[in-house]
Amino acid sequence: APIRGHAEHPGDILRAADSACYLAKRRGGKRVELHDPAVAPAVTRRDRDWARKVVAAIEEDRLQLHAQRVLSLHGADGRAPRLELLLRLDQGRGDPLLPGAFLPAARRHGLMPRVDHWVIGRALRYLAAWREAHPGLGPPTVSINLGDETVSGGDVEPVVREALASSAVPPSALCFEIGESVATTHAATSTRVVRELREAGCQVTLEHCGGGMAAFTLLRRMPVDYLKIAGHIVRGMARDPVDRVLATALNDVGHALGLGTIGTEVESADVLDALRGAGVDYAQGYRIRRPEPLDRALARLTAG
Repeated sequence: APIRGHAEHPGDILRAADSACYLAKRRGGKRVELHDPAVAPAVTRRDRDWARKVVAAIEEDRLQLHAQRVLSLHGADGRAPRLELLLRLDQGRGDPLLPGAFLPAARRHGLMPRVDHWVIGRALRYLAAWREAHPGLGPPTVSINLGDETVSGGDVEPVVREALASSAVPPSALCFEIGESVATTHAATSTRVVRELREAGCQVTLEHCGGGMAAFTLLRRMPVDYLKIAGHIVRGMARDPVDRVLATALNDVGHALGLGTIGTEVESADVLDALRGAGVDYAQGYRIRRPEPLDRALARLTAG
């Protein structure tokens, strides 16, 4: 977005750049777009339309929770089975929309805290119903991704405590995933949020670890329970010695700090073997199981 030197507000310049980025993605990515005031209003309208659809989906209960199994790589470890929760949007026809279609607009319009609060409440409703149907069995652990805006806002812990109090689900059944990027750019707030969530009895994962040396510094000061190795590193482990060494280093640092480690985006047997060889604790990805509706994933765990 050009800065022409006259009295432009910084926010307007950033919105123009964001509009150009959005258009570049819509046109296939891996390209440069110059902000065009003639095109921008149409792009902005479409973006606002998606934001309205997200709000309507929340109000009409058309968001859906899917889940993907997180597999222990070294047999039974005495911990509850793990699932990562993934979001979908039901349009009332055909397959539900994947998050890449609607969450970017939600982020740009500041809706992620509202989306995350819905996910927390709905996940606890599922777990409460599961506990009622299976008395005497501890619930699985479900991982919930918190948006960067939710974390940087710093006020998610009261929402979690209130939802837990009304559900009677043990706090340890929730594991919140916080991205390395927001933990780096909002270090003080992120650290406080992590501490508050753990004091509430929940678990916390630092995800996308490996984007840079920042991960090693973060792990020393942020009191998380798990680290999740970035998918691009995991995918490269079977063929790239540098990725393999980096994943092994992250795993070793995590274990030295007493953390569990998770490899994500596992799509082949070779990568799964490489994770086992590196000593990583858990893995998830299409090689293990594709995402499925949460009720089906819970039924599968019960049958198992």
